[in-house]
Amino acid sequence: MSLAFVPSLTLAAASWLAAPAAAPAAPPDSPPISLRGEHAPLALRRQLRAELRTLGLVVVESTPADEGSPRDPPPPRSIELDADARTAWIRVWSPREHVMLERRLTLPAIHDDSDVRVVSLQIVEVLQTLVTEAERSPAPASAPAPEPPATTPTTPVPAPPQRLGMWAAGGAQWSPGGMSPGFSVDAGLAWDVRPWLAPALLASLPVIAPQHRSDEGQVRAWPSTLAVGARVRPGPPAARVHFEVTTAVGASWLAMRGDARAPYQGRSAQAFGVVVQARPGVAIGLGRRLRLRVDGLVGGRWPQVVVGVAQRSPAALDPLVVGGSLGLELRLRAGSKARPAR
Repeated sequence: MSLAFVPSLTLAAASWLAAPAAAPAAPPDSPPISLRGEHAPLALRRQLRAELRTLGLVVVESTPADEGSPRDPPPPRSIELDADARTAWIRVWSPREHVMLERRLTLPAIHDDSDVRVVSLQIVEVLQTLVTEAERSPAPASAPAPEPPATTPTTPVPAPPQRLGMWAAGGAQWSPGGMSPGFSVDAGLAWDVRPWLAPALLASLPVIAPQHRSDEGQVRAWPSTLAVGARVRPGPPAARVHFEVTTAVGASWLAMRGDARAPYQGRSAQAFGVVVQARPGVAIGLGRRLRLRVDGLVGGRWPQVVVGVAQRSPAALDPLVVGGSLGLELRLRAGSKARPAR
């Protein structure tokens, strides 16, 4: 804070006559005033000492060599003058607020003894004002507790969502046309691009092949499929039970083998086709990352395959395929850790 004063004859006279009479005497236990400014005019320093001693204050003149280590605490009350006596720094320690009160005083030019008197009275007046402020500071109800270290507010960041799902299941499939049901191992992989939508990759490998028996022999067929599609999951992502529908289209590979009785001979064959699937299902949470899956299957497979021995008692793998599966799904997060918010 900067204060500027313009000297005048009226101000000089008023300050000269009124200040000594109005200034209260300092308490006996007042700390000494440290006066610095060895390069300031000698007349100003003498006048300051005289004014301060009139108030009952002890004045100690110090130099930079007397200050000691920079780690030493500063004097509780000090006046510092610059070399040309145009600026004065007045400092008073407030023991109640634990802060140093400070004022920067811009002084008028000194030409004669009357200017010295005016400038010194101005400095003493600011010093008394700071002392009054320090003594009037409200005392705390108890000793101030140490302030906690400054912290930057942070916004809680939720854990990254579980976006990758991998599952394996045991499935059963059946096609009308005379073939027995078959059993397979089904697997899948899905990546959530939205809480309700995930591209999916589906695969099915036969374990027990559908078969057709007759008097001439038997025929077995091992259908394998690989399909891509999308899984739609309506409802809240955090729900324990999810209802889902997965649709996919892909390729089918059918390996067939015929075992004939004499006098017939069996042979093997392969067929490739296209499959379309719809898998409605339910996923039930068993823990943080594990789900129990129950899925149905309704689909089609083309072209239709007809099998038989010696063109007798033929059977077919009909385009319509129905079935279901039961398995477990493992959910994985997109990242290992969430970063703090800034």
